Amino acid sequence: GIDPETFYGFHSACNTEKKQQLWYSREMLLVLWEKALQRQQAKFVCIQDANGEPLAAAFVVWDKHKLYQLLNCYVHEDKDNGARELLTFEVIKLARQLGLAIDFVSHRNYLRHYGAQRKDFYAIKRSKSAIISLHFFSNWIRSFSHKKL
Repeated sequence: GIDPETFYGFHSACNTEKKQQLWYSREMLLVLWEKALQRQQAKFVCIQDANGEPLAAAFVVWDKHKLYQLLNCYVHEDKDNGARELLTFEVIKLARQLGLAIDFVSHRNYLRHYGAQRKDFYAIKRSKSAIISLHFFSNWIRSFSHKKL
C-alpha cells in the first residue's frame, strides 16, 4: 500500500500525462480516507517497479458485502507493462481475503481493456403517431410478462 498523499500525487501525474485534471480535491480524498480508515474499511493498493516507483494504484473501500474500487490510475506511457492487470489481480486477492464481492461498475472504461462492453439500461423512442407510440408501449409491457423471474 501507499499513503494518500503519494496516491494523490501519482493520480495527478497520470492525469497530467493525459492532459486532464482530477475531478476531486486532495482534501476530499483525505477526508474520505480518514472516515473509511476509522472504520478500518479502506486501503490503497499499489503496483511498483523495481525502483519503488508506482506503476498502477487503486483506492478501495468496502462495506459488509462488497469491495468498491473507487479510484484507479496507471502510467499511460507504459500501459502494456502488465501493471494494470496485476493491480486488478491484487484487488481481487484483497476482496477474497476479506470474503467480499467486488464492484467494478464505476470503472466501465477501465474494464473495457478486459473485453467489457457497454450495455444500455433503457431505450427512448419517439414517434409523432399515437398508434405507433401505443404499439411500442404495448410491446414494452409484453416484454415484462414474457420474462421468467
